[in-house]
Amino acid sequence: MIFVTIKAVLFDVDGVLLDSEEALVRMHSDALAHFGFPPASREAIVRTNGHLFVNCVRMLVPGIPDFQAEAYAEWTNPRFTSHYIPAFSNAFPDVADVLPALSDRGVRLGVVTSQNRAQFASTLKRIGFNGFDVVVTADDVRRPKPNPEPLEKALAVLGVVGRQDAVFVGDSEVDVQTGRVSGVQTVLMARPWNAHLDGPRLNGLLDLLEWV
Repeated sequence: MIFVTIKAVLFDVDGVLLDSEEALVRMHSDALAHFGFPPASREAIVRTNGHLFVNCVRMLVPGIPDFQAEAYAEWTNPRFTSHYIPAFSNAFPDVADVLPALSDRGVRLGVVTSQNRAQFASTLKRIGFNGFDVVVTADDVRRPKPNPEPLEKALAVLGVVGRQDAVFVGDSEVDVQTGRVSGVQTVLMARPWNAHLDGPRLNGLLDLLEWV
């Protein structure tokens, strides 16, 4: 697949730019134990990728009351920022090469993530690139992914009107849904947890340099 008219590439973060699988697995395992919930398998935790933490625990602990889900999110969000991202995550190997190369080609770069602002600030220290033209976090919208609002806000900031002029790179069902409802071309990073999803895939971010 060749995206011949691409003016902007928008990226999800976890599982796309940041290899945070170990961070998320450790964090959710610790949080479940902290709140006295049954442990979850690594596979079950990974399947929650892309969701806000308040919804992750609803997937891991079916039937959990809202007040407990909210308490879980209040416990996990700051700890993901201060401990789990710095200790257990790293940029994927090709991030340092691909993002500057796309920028040098005149492609506008953006982030559309379910992380909050503090988490993304911690992420930036891991990925070592701060040349994004727009960043939309969960704190910047009223309705986060899979609602189209985050993608639409990013495109508006970039001044990209035609949906065919942008591509969104994600890794989860949430990302696929977001791209579909917003009308933005979406491509998935090939990860074990999204093998069941339909759509074009990148084996690595370097593939983008052949497509864009």
